[in-house]
Amino acid sequence: MSELEQQLLNRAYEHCKNTGEEYFSFVIPNGDMFIPLINATISLHESGYIENVSDNVYSDTFYTGTDLNDIYEDFRITFKLTEKRVMEST
Repeated sequence: MSELEQQLLNRAYEHCKNTGEEYFSFVIPNGDMFIPLINATISLHESGYIENVSDNVYSDTFYTGTDLNDIYEDFRITFKLTEKRVMEST
C-alpha cells in the first residue's frame, strides 16, 4: 500500500470514527493531486478497503485532454470503509 493510500484510509477512518458517519467524502485539493488521488482511490477499492465509491472516480472524461486544473475544485470523491479496513484499525 502506498503512503498516499494509507493517508487517505487514515483520514477516512478518523472521520468516520469521530463523526459516526458511514461515508467519507473529500474534494481534491489541487490539480497536481488529481490523478494520484484517483489512482489511490481505485487501488483501495480494488484491494477491498473501500466500497460504494462515487461513480466519478471511474469516469474516463478526465482522461480525454481535459485540463485537470479546471475540474479538480468541484471533484468530490465519496466512499465507505469496508469491514476489512475497520478490522485492521482496531
